[in-house]
Amino acid sequence: TETLDGVFMGFTLELFDTQELIPVLKECMRVLKTSGKLGIVTLTVSEHPGFIELLYSKAHECFPVFVDCRPIDLESILTEIKIPFGDFQYRSLWGLSVVQCVIEKRYRQFCSCLKINS
Repeated sequence: TETLDGVFMGFTLELFDTQELIPVLKECMRVLKTSGKLGIVTLTVSEHPGFIELLYSKAHECFPVFVDCRPIDLESILTEIKIPFGDFQYRSLWGLSVVQCVIEKRYRQFCSCLKINS
């Protein structure tokens, strides 16, 4: 508990099953020191997906072993588990929507969602 100054995940969350995302994020926050930072870069769900995003999603659906990453809605997941986050920076990478963010751990904010006794 509280041993790392930072955790960085670049295009990693997409590899986990949907039901595993919350435990993974909670564990990342648990191992961070107070004022530690979690950096995330991930494929994200787009409101208006273009041709490449639609093609990529269909490829993932048909060939999940070969196209193993899929876009996730990181903002909804963080909101669900009550992890406060700052600004998201949205980018496009080869026609796919990507989001990046840095989350700073503040101990008291995470006590209730991680069930840590303070």
